Amino acid sequence: MFQEMDHHGLRPPEFSTEGFFFTVVLHNTPIYDEATLRWLNQFGASTINFRQRRLLAYAYFHGKSFSTADYQNVGEVDRDTAYRDIRSMVKLGIVVPLKPKSRTYRIIERL
Repeated sequence: MFQEMDHHGLRPPEFSTEGFFFTVVLHNTPIYDEATLRWLNQFGASTINFRQRRLLAYAYFHGKSFSTADYQNVGEVDRDTAYRDIRSMVKLGIVVPLKPKSRTYRIIERL
């Protein structure tokens, strides 16, 4: 349930208990604010996966740059998955390394 909500850019579910009953609240509101959503939409939902969108939103608020370690933490992925996803964004022209063979990347500004 948590993954599905995250996958669709929605807030995580909330659980509560009272006596013998429990309640699950599913929010139909996005994680990101309007400005961030508008900015993320330039990349197209079919081009990048939900982990990459999460990373781009993170980078948007952190100087539009990130490291491989940032992606591993934000995306909750291993080193190999982080490397593959970042390489994919490099090939798509979304990010570039700060220096050759660097593990830090910056987002390419689109017009």
